[in-house]
Amino acid sequence: MQFARELSPVSLETIATMAEEAKGCIDYIYLHWSAGRHGQIYDDYHISIDWDGRIYLPYNCKDLTVYREHTWHRNSNAIGIALCAGYGAVANDGWNSELGIEGASEVTDAQIEAMALVVATICKHADIPLNHVITHYEAACNDGYGVPYGTWVNGVYQCDSDCRWDLWFLPDYDGKMKNGGNVIRGKAQYYLINNKNI
Repeated sequence: MQFARELSPVSLETIATMAEEAKGCIDYIYLHWSAGRHGQIYDDYHISIDWDGRIYLPYNCKDLTVYREHTWHRNSNAIGIALCAGYGAVANDGWNSELGIEGASEVTDAQIEAMALVVATICKHADIPLNHVITHYEAACNDGYGVPYGTWVNGVYQCDSDCRWDLWFLPDYDGKMKNGGNVIRGKAQYYLINNKNI
């Protein structure tokens, strides 16, 4: 682990260049939170986004094709992007999740917007379709380990304590909690259509 204060943030232009260089080698983008605190950068991910929306690369990440351990059985030909957040998060029923400790590790609006911009930039420059952008929660559900312990889903109490529920729900532009993958992909699509500078 490194700290954001030890690293220099990178620009979307840098991410665009790295995505161009990775074109043809990357098939998927997986979205996470680090389950850590603000300012903590883990080298499990290619890209980390801090509480204020600043974008960081771990010190040993020179390109987006480097193998990283971010998503179980899904690390090859894939980019891992994480929000520096999620320590102390509580799933509750999803729509009322507590997304980290306020002031220390909660998911912020700036992080959500920055993640959507990073996703749009990579999709554009590496030619990755938006339906290949998946939250860790969505991947975990597809692989059978994604429904949070202690929640009720379709009338069934979930009791797998080793679940992953990164970005299960996130606040959308209207402040309502919605499927996190749909929130990020929707915002990324908006940026792809309306922002010529990515």
